[in-house]
Amino acid sequence: MLTKSPIAVNATQRIDYYFQPGKNSYHLAYDLHRLGVMDHPKVFIALIKKHGYERRLQAGVYTIDPRMTMRQLA
Repeated sequence: MLTKSPIAVNATQRIDYYFQPGKNSYHLAYDLHRLGVMDHPKVFIALIKKHGYERRLQAGVYTIDPRMTMRQLA
């Protein structure tokens, strides 16, 4: 299952990501995809929406490790 796999199979570098106020799960997923640390942004968006995490997203700077699972990131 993709939600239990690393968010990016071939990426190894951690990044510091600034999640801006007013952004949503779509912006987060596709920003991380463009940065090369998320392979399946649509799956991540579906996970966020399915579990109701969208309203819990908070602006701030986060260290993203591509070895994290989608569930850990959510």
